[in-house]
Amino acid sequence: MRVFGKWICSFLLLYQFNLYAGISVISDLDDTIKLTNVQNKFQAIKNALWGDKIFSGAFEFYSSYEKSNLFILTASPSILRFQIKKTLKKREIFYESLKTRVYLWHWDKYKFKYNQIKKVFALYPKEKFILIGDDVGLDPEVYDGISNDFPERVEAIYIRRVKNRVLSSSTILGFSHFLEIAGHEIQNGRMEEEVASALLKIYLKEANVENIVPKFAYCPAWNEMDHKAISYVDDSSYLKFVSKIGDDCQNR
Repeated sequence: MRVFGKWICSFLLLYQFNLYAGISVISDLDDTIKLTNVQNKFQAIKNALWGDKIFSGAFEFYSSYEKSNLFILTASPSILRFQIKKTLKKREIFYESLKTRVYLWHWDKYKFKYNQIKKVFALYPKEKFILIGDDVGLDPEVYDGISNDFPERVEAIYIRRVKNRVLSSSTILGFSHFLEIAGHEIQNGRMEEEVASALLKIYLKEANVENIVPKFAYCPAWNEMDHKAISYVDDSSYLKFVSKIGDDCQNR
């Protein structure tokens, strides 16, 4: 009876947490967290099977939502689940759940991601969400559809500019590095200002700019980047970072 009683108490605590939690993150994996290069099939397969590199600043960015749940949703096949978990563990990206796609059941990538997000919404009825993805696949369309159908549940949508295609909604914000998201999140009171400084420090120390904006991704000009983060960091350091990105882009 004691064991049963403890199980009931644990269930009630978890249920209560789910009902009254605050803001959580639903994120894509490939070309959002992990450097995969989905557009190049050979590189995508190679990186899926053996690659474990993540974008510079990913650990600092996702761990800044320490009081939130992180749900990773990827259209990668379930056969890669072990490798994905291994990479996330190595890079210390801690998550509440990881959803991969079973081809036999989920041929339609849009329906798969849309329905999985609906399931998360149902499990966490009082939670609001930040949606993060990239513009290689269907993340913009899926997230826009979710936002239209459940506007009260979505706080923000951020899409990494890889192909730099036109985003379907003005409520979707494009980004090329995590510092751009941080500026918006700090401004909206969902992230501490120290996160921007931590990301900037990481980026300035990064020897390989391709770990910030890889060659397979769109390289933004000064006027294409979002500079809200400059309000929360040292001006000269921020300008040094932006120049670093700009110089690398010009040399590609």
